[in-house]
Amino acid sequence: GQRCFDPALWVDPLGRLWLIWARLPAMGIFASVCDDPDAEALKWSEPFCITDRAVVMMNKPTVLSSGEWLFPIAIWKTDIFYEFRKSELRTDDIAGSYVYKTVDNGKTFVKMGCADIRDRTYDEHMILETDNGALMMLVRTKYGIGLSYSYDRGKTWSRGEDSGFGGP
Repeated sequence: GQRCFDPALWVDPLGRLWLIWARLPAMGIFASVCDDPDAEALKWSEPFCITDRAVVMMNKPTVLSSGEWLFPIAIWKTDIFYEFRKSELRTDDIAGSYVYKTVDNGKTFVKMGCADIRDRTYDEHMILETDNGALMMLVRTKYGIGLSYSYDRGKTWSRGEDSGFGGP
């Protein structure tokens, strides 16, 4: 009765292989970790929930110069897959391109702020750390690629704008 979709593979700074996926209709982002991805027989951890309040994570996490890991996880607008989400919605489920942070190598996660960029659909966002320490978020939109900045390590984000990069 569940749909698991949008898998992402990522090798963390410790050399572990992560398999991350989304689940509907009971929303959530889940992961399983393989400590030795070069072993002949892979051994995976029990799946665990990163968050049960989100819809999708399409791109890989970003490791900051401080050692924090940022996971780009979205809560889609309610008109996208509304039939799946309506029984799961809470008052604090504000749609946006969120950042989830871990400072303990993926043992715990904290929901940070989000960018709300005009005409985004399936956010599919990614986070980059700039040379001056600011965070830049790029987000899929109807007009190309939207852009937002955070100057407080992901707690708040600037008003979204067109990046000018274009897009498909």
